[in-house]
Amino acid sequence: AAWKAARAAGFEIDIEEDGEVSMAASRELAGPAFNQAHGLAGLPNLISMATKFYDRHGTRGWIWAAESPWPGAAPDLTLNMYGAATDDIVDFASPPGVVIRRANGADRSDFASLQTGNAVAGGMQPGAIDPWPRVMVELARTRTRQIFVAEIDGRVVGNASLHVSGKTGWMRGATVAVEARGRGIQRAFIAARARAAQEAGCNLVGASAEPGLVSALNLEKAGMRALGTRTTYMYDPT
Repeated sequence: AAWKAARAAGFEIDIEEDGEVSMAASRELAGPAFNQAHGLAGLPNLISMATKFYDRHGTRGWIWAAESPWPGAAPDLTLNMYGAATDDIVDFASPPGVVIRRANGADRSDFASLQTGNAVAGGMQPGAIDPWPRVMVELARTRTRQIFVAEIDGRVVGNASLHVSGKTGWMRGATVAVEARGRGIQRAFIAARARAAQEAGCNLVGASAEPGLVSALNLEKAGMRALGTRTTYMYDPT
């Protein structure tokens, strides 16, 4: 959904889907967010489909796998995959003074104003442009992705999203401004998205997070449990 939103926002990106496998490549948006391949963890025999895809585009790709996909492959990022029944998620209340609401396509300035304190935008390489404000606007217009923002005194201090597919709601990354961290906003985002997933007819919710970090701990406190791991491996075109 994010790849298609980037294309709708006017960025150059090539998307290829074949059964369970989906891949994206973009010279304009350098970094793993828009240059990665999914679906190969369960189909390791098709790894060459991804490597040929990035050879053809001449871009570095990040391939998700369950184990090393080729000799000497260097792991880049490992995430725990979490899941739970929607009924099992703790219904955390919003912290005092914080309002969490559903965003829409008119919230362009809100997406652009969020300051994370990070040197580079999420999933982008140093020096790359920040596509996320424009991408989030397009995502907020889609039927499958729900965007939420957290506000303090009318100022946006965080955002998060929920992707609905069938009866499963997948919680995408939650971002909170540096000055608003430590209040429980991320846990409130988890609860808000679980409620939204239930309302959308989902009986399962899932998410991913780096093991041992705050996001993973918040997911566990909310009632999710780790079901396995997935790792990205960087592939440079030959």
